[in-house]
Amino acid sequence: MKRFRPSREDFWRLPPLADRAAPFKEWQHFVVTAPGLDLLINFSVATDAHSGELAPRLIVLAHSDAWHGFVQRFDPQALRVSADGCRVELERQCLEISDDHYHLAVSAPEHDFAAELRLRPLTVPLTIRNQAIAAGRSLHWVLHPRLQVAGWVRVAGRVFELANAHAYHDHNWGNFDWGEDLAWEWGVVLPVASSPWTLVYSLLTNATRSVRKLEHLMLWDGPAQVLLARPPQLRAAGYGRWHAPSRFQLPGALALLQRRRDDDLPERLELVASCDDDQLRVEFMPEQAAQLLIPSERDALGLVRINECIGRTRVSGRARGKPLDWEGRGVFELVRC
Repeated sequence: MKRFRPSREDFWRLPPLADRAAPFKEWQHFVVTAPGLDLLINFSVATDAHSGELAPRLIVLAHSDAWHGFVQRFDPQALRVSADGCRVELERQCLEISDDHYHLAVSAPEHDFAAELRLRPLTVPLTIRNQAIAAGRSLHWVLHPRLQVAGWVRVAGRVFELANAHAYHDHNWGNFDWGEDLAWEWGVVLPVASSPWTLVYSLLTNATRSVRKLEHLMLWDGPAQVLLARPPQLRAAGYGRWHAPSRFQLPGALALLQRRRDDDLPERLELVASCDDDQLRVEFMPEQAAQLLIPSERDALGLVRINECIGRTRVSGRARGKPLDWEGRGVFELVRC
């Protein structure tokens, strides 16, 4: 297998000062699943169109017995980036990208959270550049479907020791405004037991989700990608209306301003792919959801709602002559504008 070196291909692409009038955004996103714990950590930076400064932010969402999490914004002067783009520090928070792993160190005692994690890629990544997402707007990303995790997490007074846990990572950067005519649905399915399979679903749409612009279903067997399905070989459909048993929203101040509403989340999401001799059926049933609220940059009163849903996922069928029948932990991100 070709060796992937994160430090050579997955470094930060922060814009130079002269280009900061454009609505640039960049984030490094990590999802970790382990017995009793689902964890999302997101380091992000966006340009302020008025000042030209970079606005850094850290998002942490953790679910064990309940949801815990926070959104922390930092002063632009707190952002320290190495010359090669492989190390970012935000006060006590750090993301370092080396030749063979990612290192995450988060310390937020005011939120009763801390973590130190080492994530080693197990697959060659998928890289997509210059994907048109709205008029005159584009997005680039590097996607790691599966990483091996070692380390520890402390959340709400409880400590989780992680050894050989599973993770997903993507790195996204591009120029767009929140509130533009775009939305997406994305999901990863990581096995709950020892299994070689990993699955990723990605869909880009317009804001009303009436036009599907780009849609993929991808399957990995160990380090090798063995299936890539697109329409018309791929069909995705949501059934029913799901109302989360609890409503965890961040940031809290925006949650107070938002009216209670139906976010149009499916009770069951079904993905069906048929490519030559390969047949794949995926059923995702959300069990818990948290919601990130982002102010629209196009509408002074608008909000973009990013629903992070977790739940059981059943994958069945056949790929490359191998039968499939396994259950995974699904983490699906459903954007509603």
